This record gives sequence, structure tokens and C-alpha cells, in this order.
Amino acid sequence: MGHVAFTSFLLGNGAMIETKSHDPPAPLALGSTNGHKPVVQLLIDAGADVEARDEHGLTPLMYAALNGHTKCVTLFLSQSGVDPNLTDTLGRTPLMNAAETGRDDIVEAVLAHKKT
Repeated sequence: MGHVAFTSFLLGNGAMIETKSHDPPAPLALGSTNGHKPVVQLLIDAGADVEARDEHGLTPLMYAALNGHTKCVTLFLSQSGVDPNLTDTLGRTPLMNAAETGRDDIVEAVLAHKKT
């Protein structure tokens, strides 16, 4: 069973889409960290909070940017209400994270989004 099918199975059987604690991380943060765009899309469609923050102030967009997952970054940027200017507890934005890790494609995606 693939990630999407398994996630659908879990959601269909009452799995919580958000977590109260950060251990384990919220499903959307986990999908973003690992670059599973179809799972991320499924979770967004199911109502996951695209601006949810962990104990370090990181959002799913920040996780995707930190881990170099361009497809997830562009997916988040296409969502209403996603703010690419939010900062984590250290004052870093997704743009800063992408620049620090040498992800020019993500830097370009964030900058293009800011122009719209």
C-alpha cells in the first residue's frame, strides 16, 4: 500500500489530521519534510492547517523549503492563507531557509510568489 492509499485509509478510519503535541509531528509537517506531495495534497484537501506551527515555530512550508522539496513548496504557495513571510522562533523565513541550503529553485518560487 502506498503513502496516499495508507493516508486515505487512516483518514477514513478516524485518524486525527492535527496533533496536540509535536511528538510525533503533525502529518502535514511530516509529509512536507519528506516531500510526499500527493500526501500533502490529500491532507490539505482533508482540512489540515497549512499554517500550523511546531514548537520551533516551523510551518509545513518551512519544512518543505528546509528539505528542498520544491513541489511541496509550490503547492503550499498556491494555497489561500499561506504566508511565506512568517518566521520561526529564530527569525528565519522559508526564503532564508532555501537560500541557506542552496535551493535556488525554491528561492525563485518564493520570490515569484511574493511578486503576485
